[in-house]
Amino acid sequence: KHAEEIFTDAYASILNERILPKTRLFDPGDVVILNASPWRASDDTIFGTSSLENGEDKELGMQLVVEISLFNPNAELPPVSVLLNRGAGKEIPLATCHERDLQPLASKASTIHKKLAQKNFIYLVVEEM
Repeated sequence: KHAEEIFTDAYASILNERILPKTRLFDPGDVVILNASPWRASDDTIFGTSSLENGEDKELGMQLVVEISLFNPNAELPPVSVLLNRGAGKEIPLATCHERDLQPLASKASTIHKKLAQKNFIYLVVEEM
């Protein structure tokens, strides 16, 4: 497995922990790493200039920017005939979502947010890898 796949599997596993399989928040394929870069002392103002040793910008770890896609199973897709007969230059019709679809998605997002805020979240992801 590639490093990204190992991370996304662990990330999804920890966030879906103690959730029934049919109600999982998302799958590993719904996680995308947008950016991975070194985290240096100068990147974070909480360390100030005192974190620079002998003028050297010490590497403290890694920064990851991760995106999770939440799927709306109730979205109404346009009929296949509309997609096939759209003609050149015409826009592809989008799926339609209703207000009633937002509450369950917001609930999932809130659950994910709370789990990400746990003090031991990163530790658990690293342990899972």
